[in-house]
Order: sequence, then C-alpha cells, then structure tokens
Amino acid sequence: MKDPAGDKDVVSVPKDIQGFDTLKVGDRVDIDYYQSVALAIAPPGTKASASQSMARSSTGEGGEALGKVLTVSAKVVNVDPEANEVTLKGPHGVNKTVKVQDADLQKKLPDLKAGDAVQLTYTEATAAAIRPAAAAK
Repeated sequence: MKDPAGDKDVVSVPKDIQGFDTLKVGDRVDIDYYQSVALAIAPPGTKASASQSMARSSTGEGGEALGKVLTVSAKVVNVDPEANEVTLKGPHGVNKTVKVQDADLQKKLPDLKAGDAVQLTYTEATAAAIRPAAAAK
C-alpha cells in the first residue's frame, strides 16, 4: 500500500476478508492499522533471537483483525533521542529503525548506547475491513 505522503508499506490482511478478491492495483481503500512497541534492556551477552505469533478475531460487519506479535532480542546500532528512534540489528543481520512512541521509553533513550542488547516486543494489528476511500479533494 502507499499512503497519501507516498510512503509504501506492506500490510497483511486475511485473503478471505470481504472485498479482498475485488481489489486492483491503484484502488484507494481505508484500513485501520495499529502498532505498539515495548523495549527492555536485555542482560549483557544476550544473543539475537526472534519469535512470532499470530492471532485473528472478528470485528463484525465482515471485518477481521489480524495481529502479529514479534519478540526480538537485538543489538542497538544507533540511538537518536531527538527523533525518538532506535536502529536495531536483528537476528538475521538486518537493521530496522523503530520509532519509540511511549513517553516513558523515550525518557530512557539517552541511556541506551550502540552495542547494548535489547528485547523488543513489536505488536501490529490490522483491522482488515476494506472500505473504499473517500474521494481525494
């Protein structure tokens, strides 16, 4: 999907969701998307690892919520307290920059240093009722 600012992202939705089979490239749709991040300092020597779980639930009126919980132990590559961002190197050697939204976690960012091990629990959920988007003005 591409948002109004032109930023692209991949969003997981169940293929059996009402209206999914009629989507075409270029269609404008509205979806509800939620994400949260919990970050904790891991003990020194923690090795990078990852685990993932999925869940689905009905939202009524033909919609479903598809959720993913990913727990990752990773190394801090960079911390930008002013932007509230942390770049992490995960178990597969891939760097990912995460925006820290939680005010309590934002206060801890100046104490986080490159090389620290962290445990990150990342939750995303897409309420996958597909609705035609309002016409652009």
